[in-house]
Amino acid sequence: MNDRSGSDEASGSTATRDPTSEPPANEPNPATAESDRTTTGESDRTTTGESEPTTTDDADPETVRRWAILCGLLGVATLLVALATGVQGPIGEAIGAAVLGCAFVGVAVLGPRRAPGALQALANGWAEHRRYTGGAAGLFFLGVAGGLALGATGVNLLQLITEVTGQDPFAGIEESDLTAWWFVQNNTIPFLVSIAGAVSLGLLSAYVIGFNGLLVGNVVWFTGGLVGVDYILVGLLPHGIFELTALFVAAGVGFRIVHRLVARITGRREAFVTRAYLRRTAALVVFAWFLLVLAAFVETYVTSPLLETVFAERLEGLETA
Repeated sequence: MNDRSGSDEASGSTATRDPTSEPPANEPNPATAESDRTTTGESDRTTTGESEPTTTDDADPETVRRWAILCGLLGVATLLVALATGVQGPIGEAIGAAVLGCAFVGVAVLGPRRAPGALQALANGWAEHRRYTGGAAGLFFLGVAGGLALGATGVNLLQLITEVTGQDPFAGIEESDLTAWWFVQNNTIPFLVSIAGAVSLGLLSAYVIGFNGLLVGNVVWFTGGLVGVDYILVGLLPHGIFELTALFVAAGVGFRIVHRLVARITGRREAFVTRAYLRRTAALVVFAWFLLVLAAFVETYVTSPLLETVFAERLEGLETA
């Protein structure tokens, strides 16, 4: 009896693990289990422990699927615009719109299987910049309100610009010049300036967005009384959805660069830029510029014909007045 009891005690002592001892190799260590579940991708942390969006090394299938669907919808819309372009415009611009549409569709179809990291980088770029993009949108609509207020007091900004500069901003522009390519060139300038405005600590970015809002609000005030608010909405919404989104993203990128720089200078961030940051920001900028190009085709070959069709009688009345 004594021998069996002693044997049981001995086996019990070997079965009981010292809580301070290391776990066996085949069992996870609770103390490190959480860190084992984190991504092994490139780190982009602040010194306070706040992490940036997941890097492209760890693509989330659901996130990739959502962005693929968005690209697919944009692709279908762009191909329809390409069809409208082929009916009304030069074959070269129709081909350009078709290529853009195929690019969107290609990303939607092949991206989830062949390059999920690219779609994840796009999602991460949006996650990092969406607050700044929202801030840019708020600044724009604040400018719109200011433009409306100036219009209510009788201030016509376009007329004022003409008087100050001695030059009509639209002088020398013929209707035949207003091609999609013209709009792409014209809108790419403020797009790039909004990003590069980071070198002015965001002041130039804020100016571009705010002043554009001011002009839009002022023009809406003076033209709305002539052609009606419904005409203004139809004239702005179809292409404005894409164009304004692209410009807001560009300004948001500029604001985010400034924020990261300030965080690095004040010691709240370990690095100003990282490869992961450059990847996701580049993906977002390219996507936004594609939206800008799409807006140019919509403005030329959808918005203008739509206005002429829906408001034909009203426009005819203005011409005879």
